[in-house]
Amino acid sequence: MCGQRKIQTVGALLAAVIAGLGAAGCGAPPTIPTASRIETPSINSSVIVPAGAVPWADLPAGKYLAPTPFPTPAADPAPRCSLSGLTEEPASGGGATGNDEDFFTFRNHTSRACLTGGYPRVVLTEAGQHAVVPSPGGFWDQHFAPADLLPGATAGFFVGFTYACETGYEPPLYEHISITLPGGGTLHQTLGTQPDPRKPQTGPLLGVFGLCGVSVTELAVYPPPQPVYPVDPFSSLASTIDAPIHVASGQTIIYVVTLTNPTPDAVAMGSCRSYNQWLGMDKGPYFSLELNCAAADPIPAYGSESFQMELPDAVSSPGTQRLCWGLAVPGSDVCRLVDVA
Repeated sequence: MCGQRKIQTVGALLAAVIAGLGAAGCGAPPTIPTASRIETPSINSSVIVPAGAVPWADLPAGKYLAPTPFPTPAADPAPRCSLSGLTEEPASGGGATGNDEDFFTFRNHTSRACLTGGYPRVVLTEAGQHAVVPSPGGFWDQHFAPADLLPGATAGFFVGFTYACETGYEPPLYEHISITLPGGGTLHQTLGTQPDPRKPQTGPLLGVFGLCGVSVTELAVYPPPQPVYPVDPFSSLASTIDAPIHVASGQTIIYVVTLTNPTPDAVAMGSCRSYNQWLGMDKGPYFSLELNCAAADPIPAYGSESFQMELPDAVSSPGTQRLCWGLAVPGSDVCRLVDVA
């Protein structure tokens, strides 16, 4: 008679394992199952949960923390951008929330970078009116840090104005402008006849209304450099879903999600993510939860890890519906069609 062997099993596999021991004989080791079959209560279907799958846990979704961008690289030592190294581009105009602007652009036509930053000195003149010198700052100023203007790139600044104080008296617009760049060089321009290259349907660029205050922004690279963020390792994971074919409305659905890592670097689970799950159009109380990352291992390079999922009290209209799951990263939703009874 063989000695008794203690074998850990899962739920419905207990009877099968004991029967396997009797059939194996005294001299043969028992067969250890590599997966468990979980029967969903009151549902005529089942799903295979791989051995070692991360168990489901009812964890509330954590607060999403936006990533911090990398620090902006410091500009290389370079001379200030001067008019001698820049080519004037056509001016353009626009407005927002009661604030109007004329935008002046310059292209670096040299083979070397120059440094932006600083406020141009602008003087507006018009016959019969006092000259206006715009104040630094204003609505359009975004206070960009000085940056290298690479060869062929463009920089610019805004001259902002408003009609907010207008009370019926409308003096002529200022159409003559003198611009001295922070790095040196002065140009004179007449406004009023140049088309707007950004909004050609609006017609000619008009002059500046000087009665309610005029401002000027810093000379900055345009379009401005965009912040660079660390790559979210979870965004590279591919998701697949294995779910029962038949489910019953109002019952708990047990299914499996596998996250595959197609990159050459392991994905650590220390910085966890929330996920969404839903059946049909219903977004019930278990719609948004947190992955059970504490019980998970790092997802190895070119490897995968499976997570057991549960959707309690899944309510949906009868018929074919979509059971969907997705990490809280763009483009990760996956769905599977199920028959709801």
